[in-house]
Amino acid sequence: MARPTAAERRLDYLRIGADLVTGFGDAGSPAGPLEALANVKVSDVARHAGVTKGALYHLWDSQDDYRRDLLQHLLDQVEKEGLERAEQIIAEAVDDEGRPFIDVTDLAVHLSTGSYRDLRDDPRAQAQFSFYNYVHDPRVRRLLATGSSGFDSYYDLYLVTSGRRMREPYTVGHLITSVNAFMMGSVIRHRISRGSDTSADDAQIYATGFRALLLHFTEPLRDTEPLR
Repeated sequence: MARPTAAERRLDYLRIGADLVTGFGDAGSPAGPLEALANVKVSDVARHAGVTKGALYHLWDSQDDYRRDLLQHLLDQVEKEGLERAEQIIAEAVDDEGRPFIDVTDLAVHLSTGSYRDLRDDPRAQAQFSFYNYVHDPRVRRLLATGSSGFDSYYDLYLVTSGRRMREPYTVGHLITSVNAFMMGSVIRHRISRGSDTSADDAQIYATGFRALLLHFTEPLRDTEPLR
C-alpha cells in the first residue's frame, strides 16, 4: 500500500480536528462550540491520529497555523453542505425549463430559513467566533472577512432561478458580505436569547431580514415580477 501523501495526511488531520470541534458542541462537553477552536490542540489531533506531534509540526509551523487552516476547512465544509442543500431545494422548485413552481418570495424565505436553522446550532460554524480573538493576525482577519467563495454560485443560481439580477453598482460580493454579517449577528442573538420567554421564531426573523437585503441589492429582470 502506498504511503499517504503530505496532502492526504494534512486533510486527515484537518478532518480529525473538525470532529473534535463538533464534539465540543455536544451538550455534555465542558467547552461550548464558541471555544471549540481554542480548545483543539495539536497534541489531541496527533493522539487521535495515532501519530506524534512532530508529524503535524512537519506540516504546520505552529498550533495557531493548524487552527487557522482548520477554520478554513470548517468554513469550506459548512458552505459546501449548505450549497448542496440549496441546489437540491432549488432543483425541486423549478420545472424542466428552470422556472420556479413557487413564488420567488417563498423560495427566498424557504432557502434562508432552512440555511439559518442548519447553521445556528452547528458547532463548526460557531467555532469561528473564537477566532475573532486573533484578528490582529492579517491572515485570520482576511479569512474571517472573506470566508470562501463557495456561496457565490449559490447566489448566482438563486438569481437566475428567481429572475433577478444585482442592482448596480452592487455585486454578489456586497450581498454575501451583508448576508453573512446579518447571519453572524442573528446566531449571536439566538445564543444569547436561547431559553428566554419569547414568542418570536428567530429563523423567521432572519428570513425577513434576508429578504430585505435581497430586495435592496437586487432587482427583477425585464418581464419578471419583483419581490413584494
